[in-house]
Amino acid sequence: MAIQASTHPEVAKNQHLVPQTYMNAWSYNNGDSVWVYDKNDAKHPDKNGIPAVRSRSIEKINCINNYHDIKAGDLFTTEAALNEIFGFLKPYSISVDGTLITSLESLNKEYLRFDEWEIIKPDGNPATRKDRNTIKTALRQSRFPFIETAWSDQFESDWEGFIAGIEKRVRIIRGCSPGQAALLPSDINRLMEYLVVFDWRSQKSNHLLSEALDLIFSVVPEFNIEIPESDRLHPGVHTVKDEIKQNYLRKMYYEFLNHEKSTMATALTAYLQNLSIIFCLTSVPNLFITSDRPACMLQRDDGFKEHILVATPTMLITTARTDDIRKYIVSVLNPDEVLQYNRRIAQACDLLILPDSNKDISLLLE
Repeated sequence: MAIQASTHPEVAKNQHLVPQTYMNAWSYNNGDSVWVYDKNDAKHPDKNGIPAVRSRSIEKINCINNYHDIKAGDLFTTEAALNEIFGFLKPYSISVDGTLITSLESLNKEYLRFDEWEIIKPDGNPATRKDRNTIKTALRQSRFPFIETAWSDQFESDWEGFIAGIEKRVRIIRGCSPGQAALLPSDINRLMEYLVVFDWRSQKSNHLLSEALDLIFSVVPEFNIEIPESDRLHPGVHTVKDEIKQNYLRKMYYEFLNHEKSTMATALTAYLQNLSIIFCLTSVPNLFITSDRPACMLQRDDGFKEHILVATPTMLITTARTDDIRKYIVSVLNPDEVLQYNRRIAQACDLLILPDSNKDISLLLE
């Protein structure tokens, strides 16, 4: 029987936590590049010894290989993922410590003990060293990319057209452009979806979830144990804490994208039931920056927090409690108000994406 890894070559391995189609609005060089400022980039200082503004390829920022994929040995998995990754082993007889493994779920749990597996092939003969190496390679290379493809199908493929249409109508409503337009309840619902999705999808993830997990991790020292490099299943996972958080996020993403009951869906419902949208507009040359956290919670000067989504270089979306959630507000910001938003965005993130290379970083970091 042929052993073949389920690699899905049609689905990107280099997976963006901030979609390329979103970053295109800040791009130049035919959409290939953006200007960035990385707070943690000590390798490329400017003349004052601080990180310099650099040009980066959109393909190579805000991305991690296989970040959304379910792989062999992951804490969170699904029946479909188990069948894709381990299904070819159904005709085999596999035991660990003398106990026959009778389910794909158990194979997944014992994956990191692969070298201890006793493998009997379908013809009744023990697996040779070559057979074992082939099986091990197939399992290591296999992946279940449902989350990555669902992100693309449900939220990325129509982003540019959707948000351009929204901003055009908002500017007409505010009187910035001629014509007649109105936003539908379905438009507002979709914008709320994007706000929640962009918030949870970034590497730091939703602030409430991160705070809750950090609290749990702080009282259990074992969560900080380093995982041996040979046992790390995903890039960027160095400790038990990293592994638990990343698997939990994949679980949240999968449930939300599969339209199941989920924490993300509950958060979205709460937003739709309690908040209205405020559109904040600006224009050249006073443009919004964005970052590795397009949607995030900002700390305001008055002590309150504000959940925002930087939609385009000329439109930022925020939320507020109002008597009628069907209402929305359109506001045109002055240059100082844009600067204040940009400063708070810069405080909340690590990688800034700038409208151009001439942006005075010192103004943002004050």
